[in-house]
Amino acid sequence: VAAPAAPSGTPFADDDEAARNALVGAFLSHRSQDPFTLLDVPEDVQPVALRKAFLAAADRFAPLRFHTAELKEKAEGLLAAYARAYGALSEPEQNALWKKRRQAQREKARGTGRPTAAEQFRIRTDLLDATAQFDEAKRRLEARNFAGAFEYFEYACDIDPRPLYQAHRAWARYLMKPEAHGRLVLQELQELVRQEPALEEGWAFLGDVARGEGQWALAEDALRKAFKLNPQQRRYVQLIQDIARRR
Repeated sequence: VAAPAAPSGTPFADDDEAARNALVGAFLSHRSQDPFTLLDVPEDVQPVALRKAFLAAADRFAPLRFHTAELKEKAEGLLAAYARAYGALSEPEQNALWKKRRQAQREKARGTGRPTAAEQFRIRTDLLDATAQFDEAKRRLEARNFAGAFEYFEYACDIDPRPLYQAHRAWARYLMKPEAHGRLVLQELQELVRQEPALEEGWAFLGDVARGEGQWALAEDALRKAFKLNPQQRRYVQLIQDIARRR
């Protein structure tokens, strides 16, 4: 039996300068883009078209297309971002929230809008204060207003996408609807702690979500890393012991 012919053409996109430049450009700009822009879809996009746009975006910079660690890492980061965008626009509540935020931004840009009382907070000057948004989000989280907390964590991340804010946003996303958001949030938090391994809250939230998803090995590993970063937090020890009893 003859050996199969070797594949022709460029085996990896690393060797294509245009592909490399496109990947790097997309990676550098994706953090400043909302889900509609990231997936290049209109605000009234329908589910089938949204899915096609996500699949096309995921394929465009698929990690398997790249060989070098640096480019593969960027491709993986983009894939995670596309997945988060798809998840956000597939969820009616989050889809509506992004539309409202876009509308508020348009009204602010025009300077002629007539915002409702609920929208005024989004477009007044202190919108630029990420700490204020984050503090309000935590208050809502403590009050178990998970959707409201997620909204304000989103605001904080838009102003200042620091890892701490992103970790809390992921946790609020999970608490809003654990049965629907579990897998997405696990992916989001794993990507976050990969980039920021010294973020205690990232590991702690990853451990809590993994526990909720029944992924005990992942939960234990994450909680051990959180404990290593903060040995004063005895909750981690209790949770690790609880996991050991379950396994």
